[in-house]
Amino acid sequence: PKVTGKAELNAVRAHVRGLNSPLQIGAAEIVLEPDQVNVQSLAASLAETTWRGSLVLPRPCMIEAPCPVQFDLHADEIAIDALNKLMNPQYSEKPWYRFFATAGSGSPFLFALHATGHLSADRVKIQKLIATQVTADAELNKGKIQLSNLRGTIFGGSHSGQLKADFTVRPPQYSGTGTVEHFALLQTAAAMHDDWISGTASATYHATASGSDAASLSATATAILQVDASNGAL
Repeated sequence: PKVTGKAELNAVRAHVRGLNSPLQIGAAEIVLEPDQVNVQSLAASLAETTWRGSLVLPRPCMIEAPCPVQFDLHADEIAIDALNKLMNPQYSEKPWYRFFATAGSGSPFLFALHATGHLSADRVKIQKLIATQVTADAELNKGKIQLSNLRGTIFGGSHSGQLKADFTVRPPQYSGTGTVEHFALLQTAAAMHDDWISGTASATYHATASGSDAASLSATATAILQVDASNGAL
């Protein structure tokens, strides 16, 4: 049977019940099959962002046990600050990355989640840094996150790479590798509020960091960056 409504999405809500803001489901077309639930034409709101796409959940999907989810989701804009506020009730005191670490006696949300799929967004906003046409293959596996084939446009150039985060160790560890081709150095300088360089460039990078707060992330961050710039001024 085909059902339109919210009743069959309790398992999805259960996955995000630890968040400070509820998952609001505006519409969904649900097909109940013997061994799985197909959610199509999904329109949901979370972290001040409207998500559209599809989900596939096994049936039955028990709240107490890991429930593998497959997804294909798109957002018009993802604001990292909004995700930060969502994940932490005391936004100024608890940064977003503590959401993944054990707090109190409860189990962290992402340690119970196993999901794979595709993410896309027209815009991703990190403070004043804007990336557009962002796509990635995502895997969340009990506290480990991997974004592969991470592509998008930044500073007018094309980015391709991958990001990893491991929240099963203490302190949490992060790594990223990738390339950015033919980006505008003047746009990079404008983001720094200092027109110190112009021209075009391509770059490759490998970066790592660990920690649960801004100070430790800054202190442990290491990176290898190779840049090839041309037709510019320094």
